[in-house]
Amino acid sequence: MVRLACVNVPRVDLQILALADSDLKALPTAVVTEAKPLGRILEVNRAGRAEGVLPGMRYAAALHICPQLRAGTVSREEREALRKRLIDVLSRFSPDVEPSQRDAMLFWLDASGLGRLYASDAAWAADVERELDGIGLFVSIAVGFTRFGTCTAARVKRAITLFDTPRDERTAALRAPIGVLPIEPDALMRLHHLGVYTVRDFVRFEPGALRRRFGPEVEELRRFAADGAELPVQGAGERRPLRRDVRLLHPQRSIEALLHHQTELLRAVIAQARDEQCAITEIVMEFCPEQWPGHDEPCLTERIRTARPTLDAARIERLMRLRMEHGKLEHGKLRAPIVSLTLEAVCVSSTREQHDLFGGQRTIEYEQAAHALSDITAELGNDAVQFARLETSHLPEHSFSWQNAGRGWQNAGGGLQNASLAVKRPPPAIRSTDESDRPAGLLTPPGYPQLVRRILEAPVPLSSMPDEFQSPRIAGPYTLSGGWWNHPYQREYYYLYDRFDRALWIYFDVNERRWMLQGIVE
Repeated sequence: MVRLACVNVPRVDLQILALADSDLKALPTAVVTEAKPLGRILEVNRAGRAEGVLPGMRYAAALHICPQLRAGTVSREEREALRKRLIDVLSRFSPDVEPSQRDAMLFWLDASGLGRLYASDAAWAADVERELDGIGLFVSIAVGFTRFGTCTAARVKRAITLFDTPRDERTAALRAPIGVLPIEPDALMRLHHLGVYTVRDFVRFEPGALRRRFGPEVEELRRFAADGAELPVQGAGERRPLRRDVRLLHPQRSIEALLHHQTELLRAVIAQARDEQCAITEIVMEFCPEQWPGHDEPCLTERIRTARPTLDAARIERLMRLRMEHGKLEHGKLRAPIVSLTLEAVCVSSTREQHDLFGGQRTIEYEQAAHALSDITAELGNDAVQFARLETSHLPEHSFSWQNAGRGWQNAGGGLQNASLAVKRPPPAIRSTDESDRPAGLLTPPGYPQLVRRILEAPVPLSSMPDEFQSPRIAGPYTLSGGWWNHPYQREYYYLYDRFDRALWIYFDVNERRWMLQGIVE
C-alpha cells in the first residue's frame, strides 16, 4: 500500500526571522507589514502573546504594551528562497516531493519503498525532523495514506503522527476542527454560524452547495476533503521555465528581424528542453526598447500557449509570427526600437516513451482543431477562445461563467459565443379572464418542442412597467427566491410578447421594486 507523508512548516514568517537572528526565539517577536509605527502586526510568537500583543494591532500600540518587542518584515523572495531550500532538503529523503498549491510551506512526500533504508516509518520521519531541526526549523510530520488525511494531521499536531490504517487516518481527519483548513476568516465565521465546526460537518454539504455562498475556493476545499481518489505524488520539478536572452548590436523596429532573433533563442530553448526531457506548453517573449533620459518605455511582453506539450519548432515559430504581427508589436504601436530580447519557455516533464505512447491516439481532426485554436489565440489574444462552464446557482445570470479555453478546450462543448441554454417550455399558465381572448400558440410556437432562452450577460433595467403587461399574452409569475446566507433576493418571472412579437423573459425584483429584462425566448 502506498505510504504518503506530509511536512508542514507552521508560522513560517516567524521562523524566517528566527533564522536570521536566533536570539528572537526567546524574545517577544512579531511580523509586521512594514517597520513603521502604523504597520500592522501579522504574527506574534508565544512570548509576545504572553505580553498582550495580538495580530491586527498597530506596531506603535504593540510597543506601548510591550517595549521589548522585536519586529521585522518578511519578503516574498525570502519565503521563496526557504521553499526552494526545503524542497532540496526533503528530496534527500524521498524521490518525489510535491509542494501544496494552497500552502507554500506544506509538502507531500512519497514514503513508499523505504523499508530497506529505515527500520520503520517512525525512524524515517524522525530523521526528516532531525534534519530540518538542524537548519533551525520546527515542523509537523504526518505519515499516512492520503493527501487530505496527512495534511490535516500535520496541521493539528506539532509532532510526528503515524497512521496504521486508512480508516484511522480518515477518522482523525473528520474529527479535526474546520479551522485547520485554509479558509478565510470571514467565510470561517459564517460557517460557524451555520453550525459547521468540524471537517465531518464540512464534507456533508452537497457538491456545488458552497460555491455560490462562499466562493469556488471553499468548494474546492470541500471536494479535496471529500474526494477519496488519490493521484501519485507529483514531483516539485514538474514545471520549470527555460530562459534565453540576447542584446542586439543595432536597435531594431522590423518585426521580421525581431522574429529572426526570437527564432534563434527558440532553437536554443528547444535543445535544452530535449536535454532535460521536457516539452514546451507556453512561450513568453519580452521585447525591451531603447532607453534614454526622459524616455522610459516599458518592455513589451507576449504570452503564447501551445495546443499541447510539444517540441515542434516550426509549429511554435508559426504561433510566434502570428502574435508578433497582430499583437503589441503591430505597426504603429512600437514607439521605440528594440535593443534586447528574452524568450522563456514553460515546460512539463516528459519522456520519449510518453510521446510514443500518446502520439498515435490523437485523431487528425483533434490535431487540426487544437492547432486552429492555438492560431486564433496567438493572433487575437489568449482571451479570444472561451467556453461556458455551468455553475451551481439559482440566478440565471450566475448559472454559467466564461473561462479561457486553454488546452482544455475539448471539454467545452459547442456554442461558445452566445449564452444559449436549451430548456423545456414553461407551463402554459396564461393570465386571461376570457378563454376566447387567449392567443393561439402563446409561448409554444408550432413545430418547436423546446424553447431557447438567450440569457443576457447581465439583466437590463426597464424604465417602467412594460405596456405589454396589460396584454393577455403573458405567463407567470414564477417566483424565485433565495440568498438568505448573503444577499437575499426575490424575483417574479414572466413570459410575454412585445409589440414586435418577440417573447421576452422579464422579472420583477421585489426587493429593488423594479422591472428587469433577463433575456429573449426563441
